[in-house]
Amino acid sequence: MTSNNVQYDIFISYRRSDGFATAQLIYDRLEQRGYRVSFDMETLRSGNFNTQLYERIEKCQDVVVIISKDALNFRENPEDDWLRLEIAHALKHKKNIIPVFLRDVNIPKKEELPEDIAEIVMKNGVTASEEHFDSTIQKLCRLMHAKRWGFVKKLIAAMAVLLFCAAAAAGYFLLHDAGADVKEKQETAESAPRKIYPSTNEEKQEFSQIFTYLVFQISNVNTTSHFFDEFMKEAVVAATLDDPEALLAAKQRFDHNFKNTPKFQFQDSFVTMAQKSNAIDAGDLQVFPQLYDGYMQFVASSADKIVHFISPASMIPKKDQLRLIECNRQWEKQLAENMGLTFIALLYKVESPDLEKFKKMNSAQLTYLPILSNNWPETEDEIINQINRSNEKLELLLQEETAIAGNLSRDAEAAKKQLREKMKQQGYTDEQIERIMTKIDSVSRKKTELVEMEARFKETQRKVREKFAPALSDDDGILWGKMVAFQKSYLPEDALQGLEMIGKNQDKHIPEKVCQVAKKILQTPQDLPFFNGVIVCFFEPPATSHAIFKPGDVITKINGKDCLSSEDFRIAEGATFTLFRLNDSGKFEKLTLTMPEKQPRTAVAELPLVQ
Repeated sequence: MTSNNVQYDIFISYRRSDGFATAQLIYDRLEQRGYRVSFDMETLRSGNFNTQLYERIEKCQDVVVIISKDALNFRENPEDDWLRLEIAHALKHKKNIIPVFLRDVNIPKKEELPEDIAEIVMKNGVTASEEHFDSTIQKLCRLMHAKRWGFVKKLIAAMAVLLFCAAAAAGYFLLHDAGADVKEKQETAESAPRKIYPSTNEEKQEFSQIFTYLVFQISNVNTTSHFFDEFMKEAVVAATLDDPEALLAAKQRFDHNFKNTPKFQFQDSFVTMAQKSNAIDAGDLQVFPQLYDGYMQFVASSADKIVHFISPASMIPKKDQLRLIECNRQWEKQLAENMGLTFIALLYKVESPDLEKFKKMNSAQLTYLPILSNNWPETEDEIINQINRSNEKLELLLQEETAIAGNLSRDAEAAKKQLREKMKQQGYTDEQIERIMTKIDSVSRKKTELVEMEARFKETQRKVREKFAPALSDDDGILWGKMVAFQKSYLPEDALQGLEMIGKNQDKHIPEKVCQVAKKILQTPQDLPFFNGVIVCFFEPPATSHAIFKPGDVITKINGKDCLSSEDFRIAEGATFTLFRLNDSGKFEKLTLTMPEKQPRTAVAELPLVQ
């Protein structure tokens, strides 16, 4: 779950049962285009009722509602339906609501809907087309009030793909798309007279803070690039001499230096300062820390990958090992240059003695960022030309990597067996493993495909750790969502650590009994008598108890139907609930209970189960 202080402009509302896939696609496309989108609110839905979710809607300009086949066919208790609650709250606060209609949608008449959401059928929307989805996104963007960020945002998406796929080509695809954004910004900028920034004493003080942060981070990039280059030189020697011990020693030195890279915390006040200027793009500045983190993650991942390439078990010929080392070395140099381009793009409109001094003196010390040592581009057109040259280099690197992959050979069955064992250890089911192995057979038998798959799995786990790292500022609902995310990514130890943090902050909502049940689920998943369900957390104040439910109860069925998520959980008089309750001896007892009348609303949360 993203940190609470992140600002969003667009909220996506959907019904998980049949609208999730479209919501995910729209989220991905809008993020790639530079919009700030709030998506996947399952944690907020199962947290402190609706407070956090409502606040998120209130802060957004646009609310995109996925109207799937049965989205507007509300169940017997519409007052508890989250999709209805989200639409009603958005209408109440006069948000720009844009329906996205899916195929075979049944749109009820206005008078057939609850009064507080009846206006949804009167809103201008778009019809989603699988065949022409890009056109759907374009129409959606025209109806939105939110504005996209600057072109630096594009570099973050490129870095994310590089981390996931370990392929330099990703940087090319998204950098190439940046040009249109830059030209659009240039046309806007040229239409207004340019004001010198910083000019007042207040502006100079504010710029000094922003500039200090940017210089600190770009210096870290230069230092990290130096450490990486030294490691790659030692990797070449180790590969040439068949010396795995020397390689591991070099990797340990790199890891030590990398781990001790100094930190400089980005301040939200920097964005406010930039918004007051006419020279620094506030949106680009806000995403710069993510671009920096992406570069650092890529370097760490690439170092790990080199160790794998050179290991005796890899069976990669020595000449190809050396070529792969050089490819990764060039990828890092290109990404470091992109960081330098970003630094320039943020500051090229600034006129400051501090910046001029940096150009003349400090930049000469950044030997691993030669782009900052030469004459800086002074216009956005020049920056675009630099990006185009970067694209060409990345494309050549892609061709080189493809040529290497085409020359590699391997023992397919031995590699498959090794991968099967590793996935089994990581918690994959037999069905998941067979599905993955079938996909491998249909694509290729080259060993690089297996190496890439293993690296992709590890990178996915790395990204999950980065994205869902628990913080002391997180409330219990957010911590619970992170714990569930870790478990679903086959990271049980991380899930247990996240669980231990629940209740340590002042804003405690989740009872100790609920945590005990969660711990039991995490530690002994093989002994559980259930495979799905939701867990009872607490009751709507002022109620502290319930006639049939207790905190920690795992509800698996309602009236004989599976209860898979909070959307399936509905309290109705006379309903029959199948649940499991942890007794004092540490075993789950199965109970079937009927709901009496006039019971308090109940907050439930998703279970930390691997599906």
